[in-house]
Amino acid sequence: MKRFIFLLFIVLSVSGYSQESIDTLGFELGETNLDFGIEPDTLGQKMAGDSSAYYLNTDSSGYEYMMDKSLLSESADSTSSDFADDQKNQRIPIDIEAIGAALIGYTAGLDLGYPAYKHGGLGAGFDQSSFVYGVVVNTPYGAAIGPFEIGFGVQWGRFMFASSTSSNELSGIYLIGTANTSIYETSHGTVSTQVGAGYYGASIGVTAGLAFDYAFHELPLVVKPYIRANATLDSGVIPTDTGDTPSYAWFNIGIMGSYDISTLF
Repeated sequence: MKRFIFLLFIVLSVSGYSQESIDTLGFELGETNLDFGIEPDTLGQKMAGDSSAYYLNTDSSGYEYMMDKSLLSESADSTSSDFADDQKNQRIPIDIEAIGAALIGYTAGLDLGYPAYKHGGLGAGFDQSSFVYGVVVNTPYGAAIGPFEIGFGVQWGRFMFASSTSSNELSGIYLIGTANTSIYETSHGTVSTQVGAGYYGASIGVTAGLAFDYAFHELPLVVKPYIRANATLDSGVIPTDTGDTPSYAWFNIGIMGSYDISTLF
């Protein structure tokens, strides 16, 4: 009987001590939660319902601490924004040397001429001349015909003739393809010939001429004094005199300048 009373006393003592420890732990947790502004009874509800709630995290030392999820969200958003800005600001590098290499053999320049002789089915009605001007582009493409190396090019320009006896005007745009080849080499340059065909004002036209190609050794520039015949089958002007036709022809004396555009890159 004495043993039973002794064991009962021990059990009651241990139970009282355990209840006191639990109460103390609860009070300490309550103080901790009050520091965050959260009541002990609603701590779980707050953490479950608030997306920015604090939660326990463990660092490399094993220490547990509270972390706000909203800080992680803001950090992730900031990282994504910085990455997007970097992608926007990224520029694709341009290989200037590759562009220059792709343009080797291409030349571009200007053409300025003046009609020194005019003739055509329209008679002598259009006796006043204006300068003929345009743009010249030569390409590295060509073909070999016998001993001649022929290069292909394109020309675009404008011509205009006026009449001293009326307000009529003969003018238009020309756009032609050309074939050029050297026929004779000299110590100062090359004699070349040019033929071409295309659109002249209002119909099909043709051109043919001779040029002297003078190259500047210090510069990627070629200057070409030339004489060239031009003819259009239909000038677009309606003939007024009997026996006249709408065709027209003239000889230009002029000069061209062509620059190697691959050297610009």
